[in-house]
Amino acid sequence: RYSKIFRLLLRFAPPLLRSFVRSAPMVDTTHGFHPLTPHDAPSFMAYKRLNLIRNLIIILILFVFFNVVALSLAVSSAPSVSALDGLAPAGSARILCAVMLALCSCVVLSDVTVGAFPYLDKHKFHVTNTPLGSLTYLTFEGVTSQFVCYTSNAIAEVALAANGCDTKGSGSLAEQSEWLCPSARRVVFLTHAAATFAGALGCIVSILFFVLVWNGPDFKAVRRYWDKHVGGFSENMIRGHVPPLLLAIVDITVVKRRALLSSIPVNDTVIAMCFALAYLILVNTVSYLNGGYYPYPFMTEFLGRKPLRWIVFYFAVTGFALSVTAALKMLSRHYTIWP
Repeated sequence: RYSKIFRLLLRFAPPLLRSFVRSAPMVDTTHGFHPLTPHDAPSFMAYKRLNLIRNLIIILILFVFFNVVALSLAVSSAPSVSALDGLAPAGSARILCAVMLALCSCVVLSDVTVGAFPYLDKHKFHVTNTPLGSLTYLTFEGVTSQFVCYTSNAIAEVALAANGCDTKGSGSLAEQSEWLCPSARRVVFLTHAAATFAGALGCIVSILFFVLVWNGPDFKAVRRYWDKHVGGFSENMIRGHVPPLLLAIVDITVVKRRALLSSIPVNDTVIAMCFALAYLILVNTVSYLNGGYYPYPFMTEFLGRKPLRWIVFYFAVTGFALSVTAALKMLSRHYTIWP
């Protein structure tokens, strides 16, 4: 009798054990993920509104700063800037593409800022609950850079075409063009100077997100939770991280003027090294101030507080950024639709 019972246990115990393990709460799969809801935090909506205001202020400051720098070039005596005085308006097809690109960048930026509202956890709360808002996230920096660059370029191209800046007029139009046309040309100049940087940053956001973040165990736990309880999280992440790569390619190959783009001297190595260093300093400073929270899980898991790993990561990211920049420059030389 006992041998029969023992055989039955051997037969049915493993399936029962497996079903029990599957149904048991898997605490380790959360990887420290603590979602926040309006019931968990009384000031939940107030924080979200405050964070949105912070992000909008940062976007506005960057947009104004970019265009103020561009307009300051109008009084410069540099030969590369003065040579723009004869820059003619673009064709209607290029202008239409520039406007559409600016609108697309605005949609992506709204997805990254407003579209992420329903998804808040303890980790993200600590990362973004500073005066800098979401600035420590490379995604926010990338889509904001593209929005500022592409929107400024579209406005300047429309201004050049709408005011007859390639012809000499008379009366009020001529008086208006005396200020508007040179200013629009300087904005076009700066948007072309920044095009490779903004495009490379957008490409890096798209590529590194899916390489370093998307398949990480921490982010998988986040995706599973939000997709199950709120819905749309994975789709929101895809909408915020795939378009920057596509927008960068369209901007370089369709919108930007090849001759102007190739005539602007830009030291890509210095820009990549300075930006990567500034970003990593920003991330570590904010992490030190908020109690050790980094914007991305892999930074906590693989880098942490180990300076040597950060140095290796810095040079790896800089090298990757230079590779992406070189690829965009090759596209601008050989695969543009219009000259």
